[in-house]
Amino acid sequence: MLEAKVSKQILSIGTIFNIGGGWNRNMVFLGAKLTYKAKKFYYTLDARNLLNTRSFGSVITSDITDYRYSYALRPMGIILTVRCNF
Repeated sequence: MLEAKVSKQILSIGTIFNIGGGWNRNMVFLGAKLTYKAKKFYYTLDARNLLNTRSFGSVITSDITDYRYSYALRPMGIILTVRCNF
């Protein structure tokens, strides 16, 4: 499995932008996150499964048999989070 993440912080507007992805055999996953800070509030927009990958599968081979696993994944989604620090 291979994972990568790139971040860029823009101090003048209090924003952090992250984009990351992963590769597992023949599957590619991609997500992005944007965080904005305004005084005591943090606003985060998190996008997951941007490529809308529908399933993930793997095969485990032993001396006697093969085990095949298939998992349904959540569809592409966007989550907005607001956090306040007192």
